[in-house]
Amino acid sequence: MAVQLTGTTVNDVFQMQLVMQVQLEGQAPYQASTKLLMHPHQAAAFSPGTVVPVRVDPKDPSFVVLENN
Repeated sequence: MAVQLTGTTVNDVFQMQLVMQVQLEGQAPYQASTKLLMHPHQAAAFSPGTVVPVRVDPKDPSFVVLENN
């Protein structure tokens, strides 16, 4: 849904917040966000409409992380 700068950098790499719509089987879609380090030119890989695999904490569905392939 969106990629935003957080204003934080680590070793000159920007922290970005990814706002996404999560769709789990048998549940209504919901909005969640996660933060990760990346260069701004990498943000294009997460443009709105891009589908990415995530892991969702079953005890706290608002906690999601991108899944590494």
